[in-house]
Amino acid sequence: MYQREGGRPNQSQEEDRICINCRRKLLDNIEEPKKITADKDDFEKYTSNQDKPYDLRETLLIYHSDNFQSSYMVTDQSSQNTISSSQNTASTIEDYNREHYVDLLNNYLNSRKVSAISLPIQSWKDSSKRTKRRYQGLFKECFYTIIDTFFPGEYDDIFDNICEDDEYQDEDDNGSSKMITALVESYDKSSAWQVRRQVLSVLAIKLSFKQLINYLLGLTEYRYYVAQKHSILYGCAIPPATVRKSLEGLDYFVAERSRGFQDLQDIVLSEGYPETSNGTELNRLLLEAKRYMKTDYKVHVSEENEVADHCRKYALSSTKEEHFKKKCNHDHNKVCESCEQLQELLHGILKEVDIANFTDQQTRDDIVYRAKQAVESIFLWKSHILRARNQEATKSFLVNSMKEDEIFVVFVWAMKYLPRKYREDQLDWFGKRGISWHISVCFRRNAEELQSLTFVHIFDSQISQDSKTTSATICDVLNNVLKNNPEVKAVHLWSDNAAFYKYADTFINIHYNKSSKGDIASYNFCEAQDGKGACDRAAATFKSGIKRFVNQGNDVVNAKQIKTVSIQEFFLFLDNDVVISSIFETYMADGRI
Repeated sequence: MYQREGGRPNQSQEEDRICINCRRKLLDNIEEPKKITADKDDFEKYTSNQDKPYDLRETLLIYHSDNFQSSYMVTDQSSQNTISSSQNTASTIEDYNREHYVDLLNNYLNSRKVSAISLPIQSWKDSSKRTKRRYQGLFKECFYTIIDTFFPGEYDDIFDNICEDDEYQDEDDNGSSKMITALVESYDKSSAWQVRRQVLSVLAIKLSFKQLINYLLGLTEYRYYVAQKHSILYGCAIPPATVRKSLEGLDYFVAERSRGFQDLQDIVLSEGYPETSNGTELNRLLLEAKRYMKTDYKVHVSEENEVADHCRKYALSSTKEEHFKKKCNHDHNKVCESCEQLQELLHGILKEVDIANFTDQQTRDDIVYRAKQAVESIFLWKSHILRARNQEATKSFLVNSMKEDEIFVVFVWAMKYLPRKYREDQLDWFGKRGISWHISVCFRRNAEELQSLTFVHIFDSQISQDSKTTSATICDVLNNVLKNNPEVKAVHLWSDNAAFYKYADTFINIHYNKSSKGDIASYNFCEAQDGKGACDRAAATFKSGIKRFVNQGNDVVNAKQIKTVSIQEFFLFLDNDVVISSIFETYMADGRI
């Protein structure tokens, strides 16, 4: 519009006027928007043929832009046009939403002074490499902007964690399938249900019964839930808890000395221990030292070694008695790092315990006493291992260097056998008296073959396992061996460290035995609590034969029945009577000693 001044337009307004002819030409070229209306009768006619009423809520969609305006209306010409129009409407709404989201994103990027992102024309697969590189750069920049908004300056750490999680997820998926395949294979190969239950307990946690039945066709629902219960009670692939057998009575050295390490671990982790020391680090060092004592130290010990702690000849030599001392042909100019660390660790703990601040004097005295006892027991354990390795080396040397005219005899009192019946009530099970038996195993070398002969002395009555009984049994073994093998010129004896084997009465009886006089070449003892050997294996074989005999419906309650078992199971039994007497007392009475 223009305004007049004094009834006449000014010069600038006259220049902006359009003549009438031009206006008509412009109006003729502009098409008026077509208005599509639906007559009421036609609409009712159309809707009468429809099964369901037609929804006209989205039949009109108007797009607005700065220089463009258009209108789209959906009519009811035909059902085919209606379906195509609805599809176009859905795609149009999706495109509109994409443009709207991109606009919002670009507004955020512009606020952070980051380049805007435009919608792609083609899909990612159809795009060129250049387009992909460009979008990758834009996406990285956009991703960096988002992370920097929430966690400024921590982009690298967050991005690395996200990438690692994605890699681990892919590895977990591949690893899970491989693990399931391996577990199924293990389940199929195992025959025992106990093993299968442990394997199935892992699968039952990961997969349902319907999923698992596809891998294991013969699986029953009962076994599936039993395995699932097993994983809950005991853990995946873990056998049922068993009562740990104590080493007391079998090897109390190991039991007591291992308890010394446990006592020190409790002390260094206690509240009164000095805070300047790292209790966790000391606990780790104690575990390493305990592992070293159980494994590597046994291997490091040898007859001659440049490390003083590993040299048996040097460590076992007496510092006072010349008869129990040997000189080494080498210098001990090396040290063992593990042995030195063990010694420094134990002495360091003792020093820190002395300066520790405990709640009261009684607690302090108790902990100091426990620490000293623990350290002493650990050093005693080390000495025990050294002596045991020395005696094992002696035994191996005798067996390997034994000639054909020599024999090597090992003997021991086996644990008493408790009488057993095929059917017995609870009253008969209690208060049993064991049957004593002494087992001796003789070894001899025939060419390159090592032969053995086992003697079992069974005592029908209750006897005392003293030096008289022991020496009489040993003499009986020697008499039988030397009688049947007159070519034997030397006998090497080996027994455990029991007291009745060391009595003077035992040595005198063996020495003055007529058949073995002059033939005893050596007598050695094993280290205490380290005497397991051929006699124990023979006793286990004998007990298994008795067990089979009892399971066949027989009773074994006395020595005669054990003899019957030996005849049936082992086909050999020497029916000899051993007279228990003391040669020492006889010679003393005669005045020969």
